[in-house]
Amino acid sequence: MVGFLYMVWFRRVKQVRQATDTRGFTLIELLVVIAIIGMLASIVLTSLSGARERARNTSYLVAIREYQKALDFYYDDHGYFPVTGIVQNACIGTGHQSARCFGSATYAESTASSVAFRNAIDPYIDSDTRAGPQAGAYAGAMYFPQNSGQNYILRMMLEGVHYNCALGTEYINGNYTNNNRTRCDYTHPL
Repeated sequence: MVGFLYMVWFRRVKQVRQATDTRGFTLIELLVVIAIIGMLASIVLTSLSGARERARNTSYLVAIREYQKALDFYYDDHGYFPVTGIVQNACIGTGHQSARCFGSATYAESTASSVAFRNAIDPYIDSDTRAGPQAGAYAGAMYFPQNSGQNYILRMMLEGVHYNCALGTEYINGNYTNNNRTRCDYTHPL
């Protein structure tokens, strides 16, 4: 009888051990799953960085369109676009790195032409609104009045190389592509 009970008990212990042995994952299986999750996470993060760049570029293009509308309103009221003085350029917006568009003192936010431009269009738009990347060698956007204010050029930089300007003309130049930028010029009227 003891032998029979021992056999039943031994079989039951064996069944329990087999059941518990098949329920868990081995260390190798866990490492493989962790590696797969890591690879998927890196793919997702890589695609998100491109999405962030596209979102920033879209915001820059929206800002430029707002400046275009403000310039059109200014033209309707005055019969010409803002003329910025002897130096025919103005840095659009404020808050750029070192307070300079395109990283150049020539295009500083504090130049007389940049201040004159902001003062002229301030009734039509928040003239502190920045259009274009705020940091780097080629950052920001510029306004160039032409023909005594009868037309103008808006020049801006977008992040990334060969980004679709959506308005204006894309310029391919080593200085811009080496700095991961796309230069876009919009001439009004076309």
